[in-house]
Amino acid sequence: MISKIALTDIRKKLQNRLTQAGVNFISEVRDDKIEILEKSDASLKRVVINNIDINKFKKIWRINLENRVQGLTTANKTTEIALLTLSENSLYVYFIEMKSIIQDEIKRGRKKFILSDIHSKFEDSISRFFYLILINTHPLIEYGGIDVKFKGIVFFNRIGELDKRENSTQMYKIFRKHKENGSIKCETFLDDFKINVKFIQNQNLSESENTIYINFNEIMSV
Repeated sequence: MISKIALTDIRKKLQNRLTQAGVNFISEVRDDKIEILEKSDASLKRVVINNIDINKFKKIWRINLENRVQGLTTANKTTEIALLTLSENSLYVYFIEMKSIIQDEIKRGRKKFILSDIHSKFEDSISRFFYLILINTHPLIEYGGIDVKFKGIVFFNRIGELDKRENSTQMYKIFRKHKENGSIKCETFLDDFKINVKFIQNQNLSESENTIYINFNEIMSV
């Protein structure tokens, strides 16, 4: 039990505990391909991002936003991962969400509006991004004076029934034109941020509904 702790030591102690627990929120991407896995019983199980030109950037990181740690867990409240690309003066943060079907549903007697839920996930993911880069052991914190830009990508298989009450939302307007990008405002504990969002539908449902393959250049175009 810790009875006394210096504020200046908190970050170091948190880092040590994370290391002892084998938790790695942030890892550097060193290959030209990454896989994102969905652990639930959803039909869309995997997204594979190919042709990553790692030499084009100073660094590329992957943040596993849903890693479970007591007191730090926000499972189901954030996107699956965040993919970070660092260039000369800019850090792009791509929040990636996976949905088997874009459809409203009833949970515990209440309707869950899927597009509003995705919007909230982007907001929570931005907040989680900020405190994870402060407590985790990685070199990202050393890069200062850079412009941080947030992007949101939703991979999905099918379109189901949506409540008409969502028709007026900006997220719905973006979803209706899901071959194009659109922007939403995300409110976080730190500030409000405008992020570009794109919905990308599985184009090979007849062959496989559990995996989506995509070129990294398409991710960067959001």
